[in-house]
Amino acid sequence: GTLLLNSRTHGAIPANIRLQSFSYDGGDTFAENGPVETLFDPCCSAGFTNAVVDGQEYIFFTVPSGELDEPWEFLGPVMRWGKREALMLHMSADGGRTYKPIKQLSPKGEFAGYSALIATSGGKLLCAWEADPGKWEDQYRVIKYAVLDLEELVKL
Repeated sequence: GTLLLNSRTHGAIPANIRLQSFSYDGGDTFAENGPVETLFDPCCSAGFTNAVVDGQEYIFFTVPSGELDEPWEFLGPVMRWGKREALMLHMSADGGRTYKPIKQLSPKGEFAGYSALIATSGGKLLCAWEADPGKWEDQYRVIKYAVLDLEELVKL
């Protein structure tokens, strides 16, 4: 099988775009290393899973999609991190070559941090994320979740 490694860039070059690599030998080597132009990277951990629906494999990916903060310098290069808000669900139907945003899971202006995804054998996609419906200074104190129907998602 194929291993897919997807990582954040910490606001470095290529700025605010996720990076990806593929391994076809069980992780001994990785190839096709590079940016994924369609995946915004606010410098935040992301949720990542795959699911098979009607014989077709899909990859699902969640990451906050907030606007970029002002540039700042941290340990050398100037960085621009995105705001951790507006959690977005993306989908790939081509093995992770391209992704499209399909559903916003939390509103703009509401904190959304690290997320986790899992597909169930019952045809559901479960997503949990760090959230706070109140003040930004209270972030990380609330976990929100969504239960989504995989058959409906792949139609989007």
